[in-house]
Amino acid sequence: MKWFQMAIVAFVLVVGANHTMAGGGHYHGPVSQQRVGDISQNLVNNMARKGDLASSWTTASRTSLDRTTIDGNLVWKAVFANEQESDPSRRNLHVFLTLTGGFIKAKYAAK
Repeated sequence: MKWFQMAIVAFVLVVGANHTMAGGGHYHGPVSQQRVGDISQNLVNNMARKGDLASSWTTASRTSLDRTTIDGNLVWKAVFANEQESDPSRRNLHVFLTLTGGFIKAKYAAK
């Protein structure tokens, strides 16, 4: 009887462990260019709401979205322009994302 109880507990743990690691719709593959555009726009808006960027960045337009490399790794780069920014060196923001849509970094660039 003890063996049967341990077998049931082991079965529940093995089957249930898969569901505790990630929720439904969880995906580790590359995301589409459109999805990366949405993710990057949301990141810029969230940074502006939190005060990491000026509030005028919530209306900034994305000027380009393409793939590039960082340290030999292929990544997405979204470029945003904010003409309302008073400092010319802070009018262009580059947002870098992994191919799966994870945030890497954001930095200002002259062009």
